[in-house]
Amino acid sequence: QERTKMATPPTGNPVGRPTKYKPEFCEMLIEHVTMPEIEVIENMDKTQRLQFVVKPMAIPSLHGFCAKVGVHKGTIYDWAENNPEFAESLSCARDILADNITRAGTLGAINPTFAKAAATNLIGWSDKAQVTGANGGAIKVVVADDEGDL
Repeated sequence: QERTKMATPPTGNPVGRPTKYKPEFCEMLIEHVTMPEIEVIENMDKTQRLQFVVKPMAIPSLHGFCAKVGVHKGTIYDWAENNPEFAESLSCARDILADNITRAGTLGAINPTFAKAAATNLIGWSDKAQVTGANGGAIKVVVADDEGDL
């Protein structure tokens, strides 16, 4: 009897497009989001009083990094899932971006409306208080009559 030969399975990455990920992207990401120090300019006004003016600046972003390396934003999150060192760099980059927005916003280097929107949407800050009861549950409401009796 003649035996049939089975095809050998392909080696490498048999399905999908090869990844564009490179280990050097870890350092590139941190370099991309690290902003130079905010520049404060001394200026004399018309009455010869010294003023300090903060030079407006652009805030780096994860979108900018994606454009630099030629991928979609979702791709860098896929890289983070598959590469622990990139996951750590991405986490650090998000912290650096939060600090950039905070510093630039408090010094007036970026538009206040943008600073508030960025702090809310990118950092997760909120100007609303969230109140909960014991252990994060519902708030217990007790109604008393006019004499204070329950």
